[in-house]
Amino acid sequence: MASRKFDTRELVTKTSHGKWQLPDMSQIGPAMKALRPMQRKFVQQYITHHNATRAYLEAGYSGTGDAARVTACQLLHQENIQAAITEETRKCFSA
Repeated sequence: MASRKFDTRELVTKTSHGKWQLPDMSQIGPAMKALRPMQRKFVQQYITHHNATRAYLEAGYSGTGDAARVTACQLLHQENIQAAITEETRKCFSA
């Protein structure tokens, strides 16, 4: 089995002690696993504040003004992104 190369765009979080922590992939559902790292970050940010443009920029995508707004909207309308948002939202309500 080949070792997995670390991707700096992965969803990393900082612990209370200031150390970086990789996500626990066993806790991610199939719809989220199917996404690329920046798309996962977009979904998580969108669920946090329900603002597609803000989620788009916080996920690490580039763009400003109307270009960011339009591209964020296009991303939000992709079926795989919608499936991941639904999956993550259900996890929030079932917890």
